[in-house]
Amino acid sequence: MNLKKTVWSIEELNAYRTAYGNPFLKKEIFTALIKPFLVCFFAVFILTYYWWLALIGGGLGALYGYIVLMKFNVQRLYQQEAMIQRNRFINNMTQLLINPSVTVFDALKWCTRDDVAKGEFKDDVKNLISNIMDANNEEIQSAYDQLKEKYRTDFVFGIFLDSLITMMLEGREEIDKIKDIKTWHNDVLKQRNLYIRNKEQYVSQFKMTSLYTVAVVFVLTFAAGFDGYIKYFAHNVAGWISSAIVLAAMAFYFHTFQQRLVDDEIMEVKLWKRI
Repeated sequence: MNLKKTVWSIEELNAYRTAYGNPFLKKEIFTALIKPFLVCFFAVFILTYYWWLALIGGGLGALYGYIVLMKFNVQRLYQQEAMIQRNRFINNMTQLLINPSVTVFDALKWCTRDDVAKGEFKDDVKNLISNIMDANNEEIQSAYDQLKEKYRTDFVFGIFLDSLITMMLEGREEIDKIKDIKTWHNDVLKQRNLYIRNKEQYVSQFKMTSLYTVAVVFVLTFAAGFDGYIKYFAHNVAGWISSAIVLAAMAFYFHTFQQRLVDDEIMEVKLWKRI
């Protein structure tokens, strides 16, 4: 799946959803479009009091909801579930390989059971098994490298796969190492979950910040009176310029916030500009 693609169709979004869950319901699609429509319609209308301009703003909001917000939501849920499946895989494989009589191949097969793994990751493990079956050392290395590349943002998972390769090709000397890697990946998942919870706290703070603009508008309306606000701001060139600046700044602020909200990776170093 192409995470970097800009515009996804409903079919492509559903492909992500069904990788680890259920397809979109019509109600979900409607909600994803109507919320940004109403927010943008209201924001433009209270600044300009032109209903036709507010409709254009609402339409752009609905388009943003379809192109960006639905993609961000689906992508985030997909990556979170994939991370959980990889963590479960590491824990199960380590537990199985502690038994000296269990081979890496046997452990891989056990991890494809319906009650152990699910979704796209289970299919990835099945593909790995089929690629390493009766394969030479070079083909085994290539099969593992393909899986590593797909989940390259999970650095610890890649190290775990390297240890499995060593165990398959050179023996079981890596068993103590994979125990440490399992602990490491568990710690990464805990820190990731903590990171996600901390970010959710900023959602309410962002909403409060967004209400400041509405508060300013109401203050201006109260100070100048409704007729004065319409004449000297909403239907005035200076007001149009000010409103355009405010709306552009809020749109940039919101989009940047959404980009940061959807990015749950803690193993990558990124330099963010201050908003």
